[in-house]
Amino acid sequence: MMGSPPGEPGRDEVQETAHPVTLTRAFEMMTTEVTQQLYFAITHVNPASNVDCGWDCPVEDLLWWVALRFANAMSDRARLPHCYTVDVNLDAEVFTVVWAGPDCTGYRLPTEAEWEYATRAGANTAFSSGPLELGGGNCADDRNGNLDRVGWYCNNAEQDATGPVARLEPNGWGLYDLHGNAQEWVWDGFRPHTAAAATDPTGSLTVTCDSAGDCDRVIRGGHFQADADECRAASRRPKPS
Repeated sequence: MMGSPPGEPGRDEVQETAHPVTLTRAFEMMTTEVTQQLYFAITHVNPASNVDCGWDCPVEDLLWWVALRFANAMSDRARLPHCYTVDVNLDAEVFTVVWAGPDCTGYRLPTEAEWEYATRAGANTAFSSGPLELGGGNCADDRNGNLDRVGWYCNNAEQDATGPVARLEPNGWGLYDLHGNAQEWVWDGFRPHTAAAATDPTGSLTVTCDSAGDCDRVIRGGHFQADADECRAASRRPKPS
């Protein structure tokens, strides 16, 4: 089930409508967020805002289409096909992206459904580590013990900044920092969920963005300054690409 069940603290009834999703393809996911060390090794630049955090900290503040170009660069290193064609005109603030589709064997962003499936790791609670505890939904409340175990957020992030990856507990499938630390792009554009069942949802495989268009993509997982409820597995936000 994708989305949040009625009664889950912090849920958005419109954006997180629970619905069944079937994924028919196996996929692999990196065990951590992309680190500054990995990004620099591939691109020879480090665009992270929090460079003082060190090589083991995630790259953040990337535009969506820049993340797609990084995925292509990872594919180059592994001698795999590009999953994206990215055409950008910076002067005109226009870009067009074409995704080769989920059967592409190169590196890519997960779809929103894949991200939530991997984050939950079989759990049906707000976090892979358990439910959102009452009284722990925002930074004015008590700390949330279940989230403390797996994610950096507003009540436990050291120095109010991103932290090194893989310092907290992994989820049941060995993946780290899916709740909190740095927000994570997925492929999909931002649209409200419906209750309809879906199989391998991807959204459009071609995306054109200009200054007059609706260019919001989905960002997931919350971040180091987020309230606990924003770090839930079902929480989703729009962000300009």
